[in-house]
Amino acid sequence: MAKKKKSRAHRTSAGIVGTNRKITNALRRERSHVEDTLNRVKAWKELKNPWVTIANPSKAETAKKFIKVKANDLWGDPKKSFYMMGASNKEESDG
Repeated sequence: MAKKKKSRAHRTSAGIVGTNRKITNALRRERSHVEDTLNRVKAWKELKNPWVTIANPSKAETAKKFIKVKANDLWGDPKKSFYMMGASNKEESDG
């Protein structure tokens, strides 16, 4: 059998395998609820449809106090409700 051609002369680095969980959790705790919400709204405006945790509207399900829903189901389509500031409509300026 023929020898397999090597693509590299040396072994490639595996990179960072793991991170310290304490540092990751500390960084997560530093973020406020407002920052998390703003990040979700920004992602929604970029048409990424993130998950949003809300209080369960069904009072019969007492085991599930909070549920996760997609942002498009909660806030609607960002293409229809989002508009750029400073953009004027012809109908408003003509009328």
